Amino acid sequence: MKRIFCISTICIFLSGCTTMSPDLAMPILQADTAKMLGLGSSEELTITNVSMSKRDALGSQMITYRATTAKGRILDCEAQEIPGLLMQPATVSTPTCKPIKTY
Repeated sequence: MKRIFCISTICIFLSGCTTMSPDLAMPILQADTAKMLGLGSSEELTITNVSMSKRDALGSQMITYRATTAKGRILDCEAQEIPGLLMQPATVSTPTCKPIKTY
């Protein structure tokens, strides 16, 4: 009986964890990246090639993507998605970007 109670408590606790799909992460990534680059609007930025790594033991995962500005600058970026606990939404860390050299 005690074992069943412990297992059901753990299942209920973990069922409250919320995660984010790549489709939901894109607007957040676009806004945060535009803000980080000092752009006037997130509409000056295009996000492509969004991919998410496997989840680690705590449920967080790395999001990698390519950002292209309206002026043609191309950057490879990554951010970390952290799952929310018990009715809190998942959050995305501030992205870090590295410019791609194009000639």
